[in-house]
Amino acid sequence: MKIRFAREEDKKVVKELWSYSFQDSQSYMDYYFSNRYEASNNIILEDNETIVASLLINPYTLILNGEEKKVRYIVGVSVFPEHRGKGYSSFLMKQTLSLLQECKDEMVLLMPIDTSIYRRYGFINTFFDHSFKMELGKVLPNKTNIRFEKVDKRNAEHIELLLELYHEEMKKKTAYIKRTKEDFVVRISEWEVEGGDMYLMYQGDNVVGYFMMHPRYEKDTALLQELIATNQNAVFAVINFLNHHQTQCKSAVIHPVNKNLFDLSIGYDNQISRNSHPFMMSRVLDAKAVLQQEYDEIFSELEGKKILVEDTILSQNNGVFQFLNGVVTKVDSLKWDMKMTIDALSLLYMRQIDLETLLKSDMLEVTEEMKILLKQCNQKIRLGESYSNDYV
Repeated sequence: MKIRFAREEDKKVVKELWSYSFQDSQSYMDYYFSNRYEASNNIILEDNETIVASLLINPYTLILNGEEKKVRYIVGVSVFPEHRGKGYSSFLMKQTLSLLQECKDEMVLLMPIDTSIYRRYGFINTFFDHSFKMELGKVLPNKTNIRFEKVDKRNAEHIELLLELYHEEMKKKTAYIKRTKEDFVVRISEWEVEGGDMYLMYQGDNVVGYFMMHPRYEKDTALLQELIATNQNAVFAVINFLNHHQTQCKSAVIHPVNKNLFDLSIGYDNQISRNSHPFMMSRVLDAKAVLQQEYDEIFSELEGKKILVEDTILSQNNGVFQFLNGVVTKVDSLKWDMKMTIDALSLLYMRQIDLETLLKSDMLEVTEEMKILLKQCNQKIRLGESYSNDYV
């Protein structure tokens, strides 16, 4: 068994594997493998010179606590049916994580089909998706003077407005994927392939939001993705917009970026179903580098203390690290003041959980004398919400 980067001539086999493993439409796969697929981002596993498994490590820029970080996003983990149950996916995943660590990547993101599969590799959910399902015509908000304009990906002004709205809204998030104008053109193209459109909303001369809509995503159900609304009137306008589609669909699933504003706008109606589910996972690849940043930001009180990190996959992360004179070093020691798992470090680094909550789990353990110091460190943590609507 060996892993290697794909070559252009492997694309047909990889596409066949993708088609078998996932539920994407033929039109979407044709678009993706013609326009977005790059062999240089595709790691394949061969056994006896036969491709048996594949995954993609697509490059993204993650904004975390205001800082840009180059990350890889693992998607499309797949194994041919006749080769499943032989440990190929496990071998491929472990080798990929080692490769990315050798490339000095600090952390990695992953899109899971089943989160439980990837927990064993040290991944944990740090991005969540929030949605509302409502029957059309049930909520009748006040009429507004907001108008809608279908986005044209060839219109430079449209793309600029989308980019400004997105990054302004993302300022409220702890972690999110940075986008460029080109990224938005790609998103619109992908959405069009699936039969959807994107709309900008205007109140007078001011743009007040946008959303992506597929009127027949499922039988009698519309899908509205990435709703960004700068005020409550924009939310009202979207609901009225949906209500005018009752000849095409009976209900809609809405994914607002700001779930609190949407809930407020519908009066916290308990007849409307809400769903919050894990979306994307992350994993720390370089524990030393992450601890160094945490030392600077929240762990300054732990001068001289030793932290045991438990990582059963990447041995370079597994061991005791010491905070000393502003520098984190890995030391040969059996003694520790705090012990945490690699997934606990990921949650903490992504600001999805605080130390006191972790301490109530089996993911973090400290000595008795450390508990007071931990409380001091905990006061520096500002939890926040992560956002991603990027699938591949």
